[in-house]
Amino acid sequence: TPIFLLVYDTFGGPDQLAAGVTPTAPRDIVIDRSLAEKYALVRGDPLMISGFEFTVSGIAQGAAAFFTPFAFTRYDDLIDFYFESDVAADISTFPLLSFLLIELGPGADRHAVAQAIERDVPQGDVFLPEDLAAHDENLGRVLFGPILRLMIGVGYVIGVLVTGIILFAAINARRGEFGVLKALGFDYRYLSTLVLLEALVLALIAIPLGTALAAAIGHLIEGALPLYRILATEPVPVLRTAVACLAFATVGALIPVRLIRHLDPALVFRS
Repeated sequence: TPIFLLVYDTFGGPDQLAAGVTPTAPRDIVIDRSLAEKYALVRGDPLMISGFEFTVSGIAQGAAAFFTPFAFTRYDDLIDFYFESDVAADISTFPLLSFLLIELGPGADRHAVAQAIERDVPQGDVFLPEDLAAHDENLGRVLFGPILRLMIGVGYVIGVLVTGIILFAAINARRGEFGVLKALGFDYRYLSTLVLLEALVLALIAIPLGTALAAAIGHLIEGALPLYRILATEPVPVLRTAVACLAFATVGALIPVRLIRHLDPALVFRS
């Protein structure tokens, strides 16, 4: 299982612990809950990484990306890991330092501090937390954006077609009712509005049911495969999906409209 190993000295360890403590003794390591569940690891168990044995000192909560769990250890243990593990024959190919975290004093302006560091240390780069978050988000968009957009687009097309098929079947089964309404003088616009309202009602019923089903399936997947995080109830994606559902319900309602347009009221009385 790939692990993203985060190494720190005085600041930057796990944010939230579900069990155990942060690394204090040599070779201590904190792992994410998903990794602990997959391999049935608890505090005090050994964890072998590239031939180097760590000891699990704690279990972190929410310390994972979508496909990769995080692990936390101290800087001194990283040096031992480089020298004693099978990760590389040449230690010079590995960086011994990635970031220095700056802890600000009370009332300090982080933007002013960042500018001062860039002025005094021109060969270094200074990143604020929101900068790092933006870079990570952009990396995710580059790596997963194209395939996710394709899958979402296909899902929307399927949603439009399913909505259209359901409404077409429903209206075709009630052709007599629509024929009577048309014979009574209700125009095409009124009947089309009825179809649109029916589509929107179906969408409003389907959205909470679909969200609940997605959350249940996500819970089952996380239980069977702890490394995978399923965020089925995030507010912004749920709202975006709800708006999209209403949109393709509206588009899907256009599919059976042609049937109403060409419906002859005389057929009702002949039958």
